[in-house]
Amino acid sequence: MAQLGRLFGPAALLPRSYEEVDWTRERLSSTAQDEAPPKVLPAYGHPLLRDPALDGRLFWAGAETSPLEGGLLGSAVQSGEHAARLVLTRRAAEGRGMPKW
Repeated sequence: MAQLGRLFGPAALLPRSYEEVDWTRERLSSTAQDEAPPKVLPAYGHPLLRDPALDGRLFWAGAETSPLEGGLLGSAVQSGEHAARLVLTRRAAEGRGMPKW
């Protein structure tokens, strides 16, 4: 809540409601198979999702692209850091330096 207040002002500290969704119950985003536990763990961190695509113009990041604990928040952070390092390395190689965010 404190972070929301810092980002969006005092009104964000007074939420009107709270919503929680069980995505396995949403008919447009899941199937009956989503309710069953997986028979095997998915293979996360495939090399194709760790390397830039489209001649180095597209960088993938997300929990499923990380080879470490795929699907979890920590792996999403690790993947984002990995993608950011790739972007910065590419910019440096092109002589463009740090982006102006």
